[in-house]
Amino acid sequence: MTKSHSAAFTLRVFTILCVLKTTALIAVDDIPGSSSGGPLERRFAYFPRYIPEAPPDDTIDPEEIARLIEAEAKGSICSKMTSLLEDHVNPLPIVDWLNASSLPSFFEPTVRSLLKREEYYNGFDSLGRYSLGVRPYGFYSNFKLHEDTFKLATFGVTVDGAVTVYDRWVIGGGLGYWHSNLDWGKKSDRNSVNTIYGGPFGGYLFDQAYIGLTLLGIYNIYKVNSLFIKGHDKSHEGWDIGARLEGAYEYEWTRYFGNNFFIQPNGDLSYLWVSQRKMDETTKLPSGKEFAVSVGSRTYNFMRYRLGVTFKKEFYQVERGILIPSLSIAWVFMQPLSSSHVKLTCGDSSPSTVKHKKYPSSNQLYLGAKVVAINTRAFLISLGADIFIAKLYPIYAGNLRFEWNW
Repeated sequence: MTKSHSAAFTLRVFTILCVLKTTALIAVDDIPGSSSGGPLERRFAYFPRYIPEAPPDDTIDPEEIARLIEAEAKGSICSKMTSLLEDHVNPLPIVDWLNASSLPSFFEPTVRSLLKREEYYNGFDSLGRYSLGVRPYGFYSNFKLHEDTFKLATFGVTVDGAVTVYDRWVIGGGLGYWHSNLDWGKKSDRNSVNTIYGGPFGGYLFDQAYIGLTLLGIYNIYKVNSLFIKGHDKSHEGWDIGARLEGAYEYEWTRYFGNNFFIQPNGDLSYLWVSQRKMDETTKLPSGKEFAVSVGSRTYNFMRYRLGVTFKKEFYQVERGILIPSLSIAWVFMQPLSSSHVKLTCGDSSPSTVKHKKYPSSNQLYLGAKVVAINTRAFLISLGADIFIAKLYPIYAGNLRFEWNW
């Protein structure tokens, strides 16, 4: 081969290689995700003999991607619910407990006890056999549960009636309604509870003492903020059963304050069983399908103990009736007896048990002031204010009572 033929051959080979290289670059530029975004089938169209076709496993399935995204969303929702239950305590049972503990007693023996005393027996135009009472009341509490702070405001009204049997036994019943607003700050600021309650009570009057027992059935409708839909509320129901045993003994102390000054040691023991039905939440997945999360039904138990003393003075005028101001002080112990786990169900999966923090116990210092006025027809009006000083469950309450006796 001559030099001229060799140079011509080399030029041809170089030209062919340049064409092949340009073709390959154009084909690569057609891969999905590139600027031109051509179909996947053209990826190796110019090199069928040298580069194999992409295997079927490399093909991206849109349905598989959607399934993975949906599974990730479900896992995130369940993880969020689990963390919420583990890190925070359900405040609604505490709301029920504070409401029941702050409910004024249906059993009101003031007029009947006075009529047992000789000096007042002829001072009233009533035998005190029957009574009917109405009491509006309310309280506020900024209670704490571990790291969370809540603001609770409750307003209610009770109606009760009683009859005296065999001169010393008092048998009656009461019913009422209360409405509570619960603020959980930034987490949930618009929650409420509507409650109807009622039950029987009975008591026995001694010459200088009394003992009484009240039973309560409580039906609650909870309205709470949705965890997933902002501005949307969810409702569920619950039942409570309560009992309160109370008693007092009073004796007259005339040494410093003259006649008709009394010291009254008193106390009560209260129990509350709380049952809340399951709470369901739904949210939408990226696919548009609804995903359900359910917190199972649960029960709680609470006890409260109170031991105190009341100082009262009776001012009596034959023409007008009796005025009785009083001051009270007491020690109160609030003791939750609740279990520390709930059942969580995410979608179609089996329920899982999630442990949450226990409700803390609390000591309270109770201070109370009350004024009772009774006219000669045995019509009673009383105004009371109560303060429970505590680190965890403070309560500031007030009540007004109207009572007819005949």
